[in-house]
Amino acid sequence: MPNVRELHRLSAALLSACLLPGCVLTNPAFDGESSGTGGGSQGSSTSGLGSTSSTSAATTGGGASAATETGGAEGSSGGASTTGVEPACGDLVLDPGEECDDGNTLNDDGCLSSCLIPRTCAEILKHDPDAASGTYKIDPQGKGAPWPVVCDMELDGGGWTGIAVGDTCNGNLSSTLTAFEGKEGTDAGITEACQPFAVNINGGNYHYFFDVDFPPSFKAFFLRDYTLFTISDPELGFEQTSWGVGTQFPEGSFSLGDAYAEGPVANWFKDGGPKGPLPKDMEVAYPLLDAPFVLAQPSDKLRLAWADTTTVDYDDGLYPWWAGRIFVR
Repeated sequence: MPNVRELHRLSAALLSACLLPGCVLTNPAFDGESSGTGGGSQGSSTSGLGSTSSTSAATTGGGASAATETGGAEGSSGGASTTGVEPACGDLVLDPGEECDDGNTLNDDGCLSSCLIPRTCAEILKHDPDAASGTYKIDPQGKGAPWPVVCDMELDGGGWTGIAVGDTCNGNLSSTLTAFEGKEGTDAGITEACQPFAVNINGGNYHYFFDVDFPPSFKAFFLRDYTLFTISDPELGFEQTSWGVGTQFPEGSFSLGDAYAEGPVANWFKDGGPKGPLPKDMEVAYPLLDAPFVLAQPSDKLRLAWADTTTVDYDDGLYPWWAGRIFVR
C-alpha cells in the first residue's frame, strides 16, 4: 500500500486553494473513450424482406378469350412484384425512435434489446425481469457513452446501481468537494484515484461535503464492501442530524444522505461504529452494510460529510470513501 500521508499531501498540493469555508472544488473529469451509442456489436441480424407477386390469366368459353371471339389476340395479365425493408430493432440501423442499435439482443452492453440506452440498473430490470446480478453498462447522464457498473438484481427487489469511488472523477459522474468549515492549515483534496480526504494540521476543526450527482434520481441507497481509511486518529462519536453541525468536541462524524435534505440518513456512530479515536493508517469497514437507507424524497445528489475537531498538536484526518460501492435505486 502506498504511503497515504505522502499520497494526500501530493494531491493537496494541487488542491490547496480549497481551504476556506464555502470553497467548492469540482473533481477533475477525464473524457473516456467514446464508443458511440449502443456499445459494441456482438453479432448481427437482418430483417426479412417482404415480397408479393401475382399472375393471372382470364379466359372464357373453354380457354377462348373475348378478344379471340372478336378477332383479337388471346388476352393475359402480366405478373408484378414489390419488395421493401421495414425498420426493425437489431438491424444495425439507427431508425427513428431508437437510441441505439448494436445488432444483438443483449441487455448488458449499454443497448437494450428494445434499442434503448439504460440509465440505471432499475431500467434494465424493468426491461428484463429475469436479469441476473452482474456487470452492465449504463449512461446515467445521457452522454452517449455507457460505462460499466455492478447491478444488484436481488436485494430488496433488485434494480440497484453500484457506483465505485473511481466513477466520481473519471468523467462518468460529476462531483464536488466543498469546505463547509475549514481553516488555514487544513489539508484536503481528491487523490488521482478519486478518493476525497481531509486532515487537520496542528489541530482545529474541519467539516467537508463530497457530493456526487446521479441525474436519474434515487430514493434509497446501501453500502457494500465499503471502507474508510484513517489518515491519523479520528473520532467519529457524534451522531450528526444536521448537515450544518458535524462535530461536538471532542467527537467528529461521518454521514451520508440526500444533499438537499436537512441532514443525513446514515451516520457512523448511529449505525454502530465505534467512537474512536480510530487507529491511524487503517482501513475500516462501515458498520452497517447491505442495508438500504431510504430518503424522505427522491434526490439526484448523494452527500458524504465528515468532520472533526481537535486541539493543538493533534491531527485528525480521514478518507471517507476509500473502497467499495454505494448502490442507489
